[in-house]
Amino acid sequence: MKNLQRPALLLVLLIALLLQACQTVGNRAGETRVDGATLYTNHCAACHGVRGWGGVGVPLALADFLKYSSDEYLAMTIRVGRPGRVMPSFSYLKESEVQAIVRHIRDWGPKSPPYIDKVVAGDPAKGGLLFDEYCAHCHGKEAEGGAGTGVSFSRPRHMMIIPPALNNSGFLLSATDEMIKHTITFGRAGTPMKSFRRKGLRRDDINNLVAYIRSFQRQLPPEAGVIIDSTSPVLSVESPYSMDVTIERIKRILADNGHVMIDDWPADRKMADRDQVFFVIKDIYFGNLDAINGPLSLDPRMGLFLPARITLMQQMEGKVKVMMPNPEQYSAIFNNSSLNKMSRIMYEQYQAMLSEVVK
Repeated sequence: MKNLQRPALLLVLLIALLLQACQTVGNRAGETRVDGATLYTNHCAACHGVRGWGGVGVPLALADFLKYSSDEYLAMTIRVGRPGRVMPSFSYLKESEVQAIVRHIRDWGPKSPPYIDKVVAGDPAKGGLLFDEYCAHCHGKEAEGGAGTGVSFSRPRHMMIIPPALNNSGFLLSATDEMIKHTITFGRAGTPMKSFRRKGLRRDDINNLVAYIRSFQRQLPPEAGVIIDSTSPVLSVESPYSMDVTIERIKRILADNGHVMIDDWPADRKMADRDQVFFVIKDIYFGNLDAINGPLSLDPRMGLFLPARITLMQQMEGKVKVMMPNPEQYSAIFNNSSLNKMSRIMYEQYQAMLSEVVK
């Protein structure tokens, strides 16, 4: 009997060990699903590149960037983003997830510098004069940041790396005076930002510049930091005409406004709502070179909405609804206030065309 008990005991121990091993692998697999690399891939890589070499967003893997950007700076940037400057806030991430992303980014280069939250004393009035002379050309007259979205496919751009917005609540919450001072003093290798010490600025000059930049926290942000607050994602009117007549009116209005029809889906698609009321759906895609190229140059993600689209929906009882996406939503969707002016213009054009349809 003892000889039979020993193999049984060994079998039980083997099963226990296998279960423990499976649990360990399962835990590791669970950790892998929420580790920094996975979180970075899911939330950051689309803009900053899989290996952090940039794209629509700035490159994070630059040694000079990591050498002088503390973990605290990276974490705060993830939490608050850059309002109106493409970089959204990831405030919904847990603290452990933010720290995991920071650790993943830190794996690409130098360890974190010490976090020094010390006020740099200077004269902001004198700093403003220096800013106009040395900084406004790249960072904008109101420090609203450079135009565009960085390396954005084949779109034209002024610089490979877009100068950041300094008059931005997200930047000012994340960057310390010491970090700003160091960047001005020594520049940022691998970017258009050069050392201003080598350009002849003295320590007091740089301190004055830092004081001027920090003074933005006491001012309202420029329009570049404000997103349009739109109430409705869709513009719509009810046509008093039949589907065929409405389509012909739309074609004429598009031609009168310098647009061409790019695609015309036949009105044979049907769908039903929860009450089984059937609709006939038709889409008309339109645009011109300026209407397509202009928005794409501001933000390549506008390709999701271009060419522009008019959707006609006819209920079986005969009523025709004409709908278009509300362009005033675009700046909020992409957190890019550079789209504000264009969005307002498109909004006014779309409203005018819809009004023309139902005359």
